[in-house]
Amino acid sequence: MSKIHSTVSRRDFMKGLGLAGAGLGAAASTTPVFHDMDELIASSGFSGSESYSRYPWWVKEVDKPTAEIDWNLMKPYDMRNSDKWATPELLAKYYAAQLKHTKECILNKTPGSSLKDYALFGGIKGSMMQNVAKVGTPEPNLEYLYPTDTLTSLGLPRYEGTPEENLKMCAAAIHLLGGRDISVVEVDDNVKKVLYSHSAMLMGGKPSRAIVWEDVDNAYETPEKMVIPNKCKWALVYSCPQSQLSRYQSVIMGKFGVFGAYSDIAVMDQRLQKFLRILGYQGVLDGFGGGNSIGSNSGFGVLAGSGEIGRHDYVNSPSFGALMRMSQFILTDLPLAPTKPIDAGMWKFCQSCKKCADMCPSGAISKEAEPTWEPTGVWNGTGRKLYPVDYPKCGPWRGMPPGGIGHIYEAGPGGCSNCQVVCVFTKTPKASIHDVIRPLVSSTSVFNSFFTTLDKSFHYGEAFVTPLGEVNVSPDEWWNRDLKTYPFKGRVMGDGWA
Repeated sequence: MSKIHSTVSRRDFMKGLGLAGAGLGAAASTTPVFHDMDELIASSGFSGSESYSRYPWWVKEVDKPTAEIDWNLMKPYDMRNSDKWATPELLAKYYAAQLKHTKECILNKTPGSSLKDYALFGGIKGSMMQNVAKVGTPEPNLEYLYPTDTLTSLGLPRYEGTPEENLKMCAAAIHLLGGRDISVVEVDDNVKKVLYSHSAMLMGGKPSRAIVWEDVDNAYETPEKMVIPNKCKWALVYSCPQSQLSRYQSVIMGKFGVFGAYSDIAVMDQRLQKFLRILGYQGVLDGFGGGNSIGSNSGFGVLAGSGEIGRHDYVNSPSFGALMRMSQFILTDLPLAPTKPIDAGMWKFCQSCKKCADMCPSGAISKEAEPTWEPTGVWNGTGRKLYPVDYPKCGPWRGMPPGGIGHIYEAGPGGCSNCQVVCVFTKTPKASIHDVIRPLVSSTSVFNSFFTTLDKSFHYGEAFVTPLGEVNVSPDEWWNRDLKTYPFKGRVMGDGWA
């Protein structure tokens, strides 16, 4: 495509910025000539060329720091001297003041320093020490106080709010931590069936154990069982989006999206658990780098309204489509206002679409017109009328064989997640199921076949590298992306698209 170039003088450039005037002559003289906006943008940083510039054009590189340094006078500093001013008597005085201030803020519900603020700070800071969530955690201390200083030991009341207030509070906290579409399921006898009878074996290699409910105050675990208190009547559910890097399949770069999300989830779970514990409540889940071993994340996602189940047996999110690592959940005794399941027309769309099934290299996804109650084998659950996936066909392509994790199978080191990638709903707003078309899908199924045909015709959602190794977009393009204009913010889970 041709570009029209027009020379912009220093003076005209400064005029255009509204900077020309008295006292700016020197500044104007140092401003470079830009022939068009492409040159201006390119001057502002890395734009895919071999060079790498960290800052805009007006930040100069110099040979020496602007503050003077005398290397002859400098010597390595002894950090043992850094806190010699802090005598035991002074520290005791400061600590007494800090303790008094903390208790007053919590009791007075001081905005910004109330119990929920201390709890969220404690959760965020806590992951600096560990990032593995587990069933049952001891009561943590309040931050900046001694390890033994908890709500109980200080005689402070736990947080109290209405179920609606509690949900709003948790949604604000989880959003900061990276979760999205925060929802709630009230756990009754039916919902308990969505939990597993025995835990999954996650990547940490922990053995499977029975999952049971008991009338106890706190969750606990033994080598034989994981016990959930009956008073944990609510499940907080949050969407965990997956990076667009998952489009690079069959190459190891594709795993950036999958395991990047898993590691983010592990950190977020630990933070959320501590947040709830500081408030005076429990957060029960069991994860070790692979999600939640105690129940079906898709099941809780559908019941809570994080999305609808799809033909591919994943949750389809209105926000992220099928490119979701999971709908994570945590069981708690903090009363929460339940949310409802949703109907965005996606399940109905899946019944006529079949795009994921047509493009599944293993043939594991059903192409039947109607969903069924019948499973394809013991690897499918019961009681759900859907399109059961034939996982023995799928497993080798995903790089997840029954005997272990990390093997290289048909799809190469990156594995296959083609059903997530090619889904018509896994789109940025520029593609076929955008914010104009989504409401149509939700209200009528008349146009569903047309939208699927449109999606296929314009090659929306194609894998950058297919499970068969066909390259549509070179991985080198990601490595050479313009870091200042790239639309996504990295691998932070809440951003969704990286």
